[in-house]
Amino acid sequence: TFYSHPRAGKRDALVHAIYGGVYPKEHGVLEGLTVTGEFLPAMTHLGPAAPSGLMRYESSRFGREFQGNLFSSHFNLRRIQRHQLIEDGTSFRTLDSDFVVSSHHDFHPTDVLEDGDGTMLVVDTGGWYKLCCPTSQLYKPDVLGAIYRVKRTANKDVRDPYGIRISWKDLSVSELLTLLGDDRHSVNQRSVQVLSEQGGNAIEPSKIVLEAEGASTSIKQQILWALSRIPGDEARKAVRLALNTSDAQLLRTAIHVAGIHRDVEALPALTALLRHEDPFVCRKAVEGIGRIGEPEIADAILQHAHDLRDRAHEHALTYALIQVNASAETLFAALAPAQHPNVRRVALTVLSQLENNGLNASHIAGLLTAEDDALRDRAMWVAGFHPEWGGGLASHFESVLLDENQKVHVFNQLQRQLEVFVKQPEIQRVMGRWLDESWMDPEVKQLILQVMRHDGLRSVPTTWLEPVSRRIYSDALPLVTSAIETVSQWTLTGREREVLLPALEYAASREGLSMAARLAVFRSITRFNPHLENEAMKISLAAYKDASKPGLREKALGIWRDATLESHQVKALLPLFEHSGPLHLSQLVDLFHGHSEPDLGEAFMQVIQKAPANASIRPDLLLHAVDSFPEQVQDQARFWLKSMEVDVEEQRRQLQGVLAKLPEGNVRRGQAVFNSENTACSTCHQIGYVGGQTGPDLTRIGSVRNERDLLEAILFPSVSFVRSYEPMIVETHDGEEFSGVMLREGGGVIRLVAGAGIEMRLEQGDIDSIRPSQVSVMPSGLDEQLSRQELADLLAFLKSRQ
Repeated sequence: TFYSHPRAGKRDALVHAIYGGVYPKEHGVLEGLTVTGEFLPAMTHLGPAAPSGLMRYESSRFGREFQGNLFSSHFNLRRIQRHQLIEDGTSFRTLDSDFVVSSHHDFHPTDVLEDGDGTMLVVDTGGWYKLCCPTSQLYKPDVLGAIYRVKRTANKDVRDPYGIRISWKDLSVSELLTLLGDDRHSVNQRSVQVLSEQGGNAIEPSKIVLEAEGASTSIKQQILWALSRIPGDEARKAVRLALNTSDAQLLRTAIHVAGIHRDVEALPALTALLRHEDPFVCRKAVEGIGRIGEPEIADAILQHAHDLRDRAHEHALTYALIQVNASAETLFAALAPAQHPNVRRVALTVLSQLENNGLNASHIAGLLTAEDDALRDRAMWVAGFHPEWGGGLASHFESVLLDENQKVHVFNQLQRQLEVFVKQPEIQRVMGRWLDESWMDPEVKQLILQVMRHDGLRSVPTTWLEPVSRRIYSDALPLVTSAIETVSQWTLTGREREVLLPALEYAASREGLSMAARLAVFRSITRFNPHLENEAMKISLAAYKDASKPGLREKALGIWRDATLESHQVKALLPLFEHSGPLHLSQLVDLFHGHSEPDLGEAFMQVIQKAPANASIRPDLLLHAVDSFPEQVQDQARFWLKSMEVDVEEQRRQLQGVLAKLPEGNVRRGQAVFNSENTACSTCHQIGYVGGQTGPDLTRIGSVRNERDLLEAILFPSVSFVRSYEPMIVETHDGEEFSGVMLREGGGVIRLVAGAGIEMRLEQGDIDSIRPSQVSVMPSGLDEQLSRQELADLLAFLKSRQ
């Protein structure tokens, strides 16, 4: 599960586990592992399936076309899926089809198994299990699930499917070899084990069968597996017989057995197989050579690097060179410009994984502008492990941008390359200088300003302040807007005030700025001076009311959060409550914290009680907002919250009542509801490649959740939490608490998102504890904002996303 972070309908995947391979998703636990380049690819993507069981079907009882197929159980998608393996280069791809599917929302297949008679067992855990996705509190302990058996109706019963009636201890080696061809797959497997237990007595008879032309490939493979369990040179010698066969399937097995036993005597045969016509054999041969680990074989491996079949083959060659401990001298020779780009790429990757490898910025500089795309990308990948090279590469970047012939070629790579080294002072100085250079293309300056927003920076480099300030004063409006956006995303500490504040105040009154840019200016100013001018308040109120332009409400709310609003300014927010959906209403409520005027408190509670989306307001948020108001106002808040309490059973009844009365929905109208300013669903949720990333990806939500599940998530978002989107409470050492979803963690920083446009950056050293929260980031009460028809349309749209 979680091969990739949920995006664009992808999440879980089925992979071909290749020796030494490293697979996504990218996470801190992968640090320190030996890697051979980019993560290895998936055979097939499953979406948000929560795969919980995987089985290889051994029997032919369903038909020969099913033999060797994989079957996976998908807890979330209520199905068993069949995967036919299709050879694709040196790995596999799959042809996927649903095998068992249920429309019942309490069917949760947790495992799939093959019984001894070739029937399939499907384990369904029903509705009692509540710790998977979604983490629902409305679980059903009475729905216990079942174990189902799937069989082909035309098949007759198998007699003694597990071979229980066979007197195994009395069988001769010859009889055991015969049973390797038995139709009962469980008998086959036990025959392999019992044959291996015969030890040396089994070797000579097994060699005879291995060399016999009439014996099937399947039986010969079973013999090799039995020999792999027998220790000693004679068993290894017997396996080496199969390395001379013309049967590619048998070769793959023999290579694997020779490799796992580190059979040095098999090296000549394995080296010859590096040139085999079968791609799988080529990959398995180099894999076996790597396992054996003889350094003198490195040159032979590198000779075949020019003919890379695919990513799996490249991985095997690279990993083998690492395992045989190829010398730096050999690898640097292979890195020379005269070598094939593939050879150079493999050599560079191996060097990057060896300790004391001798690599430095000078080796990488020329490769970053290589004509071969794959070599250039790999150089960038290696450079990513060495941010300390930034100073040595600064002059390289500058020379490239001064060269008209190279500039266009590397422009698309420049942003990614600069982001790798953006924390290095020398690169920071160069970026600041480039912004001021008259010869620098505006496109490059735009790119630099984007890189300056890199979220890995803990503070703004002083070498950037003057150049960015001058861009705000400039006449080039696109650069002005970009510079303003960059400043608005910086974490400002106050030391930047002297340079940036005059430029921002100038920009606040200049003509030609878009509303979004003007709001970004106001927000940046409030970070230096929390007093919000009345003109800025007036403009931000108008922006909030303009529902025709997505994103303006979030920007206005950001200004008000950062500012210290006066009582009359907070009072001006009250009319907005009537027109605010659940997402924005909670943020408006929080702005009243710290105010104490009785009249303001009374007015606040009046609009709270009348606001259409008031059911979305969290009790803790409201109590926090009124804690400075007089006790009378606090009592009103507590009384109102008491009247709004709903227990779990009432939630069940409400859910069923709404579901029963919903009219038929329309998908197109539902899409409009999803994207509307009132619901703001697309602000937090992504469908395809469009939308926010605060909440779960909904690209394929219709295949994961039924109508009841979707309605429950809308009515009561705190009942179900999708994995990786569970709300957390982070408490700092000084007693402050922050609630939200952990967006990412690493580099000593935790990023917590509390809603659309509300992201917090917390230093791990400042954190005292992290604990789960029971309150969703998604506001409740959305149903109160929608008519029954709009709710039905929204559900129809979500169900159509499959």
